[in-house]
Amino acid sequence: MFASNIAAYDPRLDTWSALGSGVNGTVRALAVLPNGDLVAGGNFTIAGGSISASFARYAPTCPATAVPTGTACSGSGGPNTFTATNLPWTGTTFRARSTTIPSSAFVVTATGFAPTSIPLASLLSPSPAACNLLVVPDLTALAVSSAGTIDTQLPIPNSVAIAGLLLHQQLVLLEFDQSLSIVESTSSNAIRLTIGAF
Repeated sequence: MFASNIAAYDPRLDTWSALGSGVNGTVRALAVLPNGDLVAGGNFTIAGGSISASFARYAPTCPATAVPTGTACSGSGGPNTFTATNLPWTGTTFRARSTTIPSSAFVVTATGFAPTSIPLASLLSPSPAACNLLVVPDLTALAVSSAGTIDTQLPIPNSVAIAGLLLHQQLVLLEFDQSLSIVESTSSNAIRLTIGAF
């Protein structure tokens, strides 16, 4: 299917909306880059009102970002590295993952509007000195790992009013023994999210 204008379809609203002012020819290929930019190729010389020989790139005015912050400390499964697997765009679900979770651990996902840096040992004992709570926990969720992996999900409302909003997310691990007593509390790095919108 070829088009003379670049448009985006929103299945939630069942609507199409123009991206920029279109092109003066035919678009033959579209692709979305990992950062959310849309690229188009085809037979055109103008895109969005500017000279563009057969290639155009549309970047959102408020890009989504997911940046690791702080330092992960290690538990019995190794470093508690927490990594984004997609970007937090309005109307989508942000996902992140850690793959070094001990099998005998409960995991608390902390999500908040502000960063902090509090030694975990002052909140949960026992905890290694290098572990810190890096997120003000405005929202928490409890989960159990599956084969050493934890996948988190955070639904992002479909509203441009939250574009540019900063959120912070981190994992706190509570390792326990056979009697379900906590033997160690550790934490991951945090992820600083900027909610993006087109």
